[in-house]
Amino acid sequence: PHVVFGDEVEDRIGQEIKNGAQVAIALTHGTMLDPVHIAAMASQNMVFHPIVGRTMIGAKVGLFSTDNIGAVVPDLGAIPIWRKKDVHKKGESEEEREELKTIRHNAGAEFIETEIYGMETHGLSMAKHVEGTRNKGDKTKIQKVYEGFGRVLSGVDPSKDILQLTVAFYYGRWLNGSKTWLEPTMYVDIPREQRRDDKDLVTANIAASLQETLALAVTHHK
Repeated sequence: PHVVFGDEVEDRIGQEIKNGAQVAIALTHGTMLDPVHIAAMASQNMVFHPIVGRTMIGAKVGLFSTDNIGAVVPDLGAIPIWRKKDVHKKGESEEEREELKTIRHNAGAEFIETEIYGMETHGLSMAKHVEGTRNKGDKTKIQKVYEGFGRVLSGVDPSKDILQLTVAFYYGRWLNGSKTWLEPTMYVDIPREQRRDDKDLVTANIAASLQETLALAVTHHK
């Protein structure tokens, strides 16, 4: 990927991590290849090396059994996420639907608790696709940002030093014969506000910051 850092962002990330900060990365979601590019970004940029192998990344459960990618995903620190379409099936009874809905809800809550526990108890960092699903619409606009990122950050002990980052993917136009999927632009920035006091305020802040980051990714795309 073509990785671009905002002004003085790379230096600040390096200094914060050196001082013991954990990192929480809010990502847009472009394609199913995003996890591979995230790994490449971490590998190619030394500033991220200290958190390689110590970062939790949520990934849809289907990726773990996908050809080629499935062999790589577990090594990225990925934790499986069960989505609605992963647990529901056609023709299920109303009783089955309600039971599966409860199971999925509990799995989601436990996933959030796992991230909070990992950050608070083991000093892990976190990377999360905050939109929840791939953007199949206007690639220059972020989708709805869900509250999971905010729930984790507001749930971790406020005394923990956590640096929030926004990373936006932009793959450009998909043209016949092009390989834009191999060379997305990933713009890395730091939100001006680093609030963690309330999940709704965190979510709103990340949504606004991520849209600004995406606009910069579009501008810097080659």
